[in-house]
Amino acid sequence: MKLARRLTALATVVFSTVGTTGSALATAFESSEVERADFIAIAAPIGQTNGYQLLLVEQIADTRPCWTERGTNPTAVEPLLLDFDFTGICGRATDSNGYSIRMGDRDLGMQYSLRVVQRGSELVLIGLPFGLNRNLPQLEIGRTRGLTSGFTRIYLDPGWRLTRRTYQGRTLGHIYLTHDLTLAEFTQLETPSQPATATTTPEVPVDATLTLDEAEDPDITIEFGETPTVPEAVSDEELLDETMLEETEPDDASVVPPLQPREAFRNPPSPLPELVSPER
Repeated sequence: MKLARRLTALATVVFSTVGTTGSALATAFESSEVERADFIAIAAPIGQTNGYQLLLVEQIADTRPCWTERGTNPTAVEPLLLDFDFTGICGRATDSNGYSIRMGDRDLGMQYSLRVVQRGSELVLIGLPFGLNRNLPQLEIGRTRGLTSGFTRIYLDPGWRLTRRTYQGRTLGHIYLTHDLTLAEFTQLETPSQPATATTTPEVPVDATLTLDEAEDPDITIEFGETPTVPEAVSDEELLDETMLEETEPDDASVVPPLQPREAFRNPPSPLPELVSPER
C-alpha cells in the first residue's frame, strides 16, 4: 500500500516536471523565416487506409528534384525523394517530431497536433487540440482545393506560412506552421459575432371579405382549414344592456364559476521513414 502511494506521488512529480519543462521550452523556442519555394506541404495517403497525414518536403540541394507537381485545384504531387537516397538533397518531416504549430511567437506543440481530414470535396489541414487542451478550438490551416487518389499539395490559408525553429541562436530542423496572431486573436477573427435573430409572429390568414376592423376583432376565431366566422353585429343599446348585466352582482355567489387561470404559452503509424534533418 505504501509502495503504491509512493509510486503515485513519484508519477505526479514526473508529469508535473515534464509539463513545466515543456512549457518553458515552448516559450524559449524562436523561429526564422525560410525560402517558401523550397518547401511543399503534402497530404500523404496512409498505407491502404482512407486516411492522410501531413508530409513536409524541403529541397535542400539542386542535385535532383525532390518532387514534381501536376494540375491545379487540386495539385497532384509525386514525391521523387522516395525513389533515391536523398541525404543532403531533400529534407522531410512526417510527424510531430518534425513539425508543429506556432502562433503569436509561441510554440503550441504541447497543445495541438496536426491532422489531415476530409471535409466536403477537399482535404483540410487542421490543428487538433489534445490532452488537457481538448476544450480549445480546432484550427483550419490549409486545404487541397479538391481530391486526388494519391499525394496532393496542401495550400496554406491566408496568414499561415512555414518557418524554422531556432533555439538560442541555433537553427534546428523542426518546421513550424506559423501565424502571427495569437490563438485568442485568431479564434476571435475566425468566429464572428452572431447577429441577433429576429422573432416573427406567424400570420393568420384572414378572409378577403373581412374589413380591417373585423380582422382585428379578438372575438373572431379561425381554426386551421376552416373559414373565419364573424360574430353578429350588436347594437349600442344591446351592448349597454350586456355591460350592465356583467356589472350586476348575482344574489347567489355560488352560481359564479371559479376563475380558471389561463395556461401560459410555451412557445495508424506513418508509412514514411523517420525524418533525418541533414546538416547544412
